[in-house]
Amino acid sequence: MLKDGLKVKCEVDTSNYIRMLESAENLYRGNTKDVKHEEMTPFSTWDDLLLAAKENPELARISKTVVSGAVGLFKTQLKKVERHEGNADVILTTAHKSKGRQWDQVVIAEDFRDLKDIWENDNQQEINLLYVAVTRAVNTLELPEGILKEL
Repeated sequence: MLKDGLKVKCEVDTSNYIRMLESAENLYRGNTKDVKHEEMTPFSTWDDLLLAAKENPELARISKTVVSGAVGLFKTQLKKVERHEGNADVILTTAHKSKGRQWDQVVIAEDFRDLKDIWENDNQQEINLLYVAVTRAVNTLELPEGILKEL
């Protein structure tokens, strides 16, 4: 979206994410003395991180970014995010942070992929979170393909 010229507000600490990417990249390159982010310091080697990434989607995303060589691009783009919501064309937030808020258009990301598992296991927390996410839309709600296939 940033490449397309849209003004994006991310409701996450982008500077923290940049530091995490930098530490992961240093781990990948074997520069362990420069691995300083608290979520990366538990890993002694890149292979240790990859093993943990099998169970942690955030680590998987970070490792893919590092391996692809896109850390520099991510850092450049993340530094462009809007600081104030009023200036933004798009607001990226989590379902948790969206509670109590509404927007004309809401696009749900792939986070809620496995509805069948949520319903069959009666995962009330996930059901409630999905409810919060989908009820933020005033006019338009876009659901990911994975959810649409299960409806």
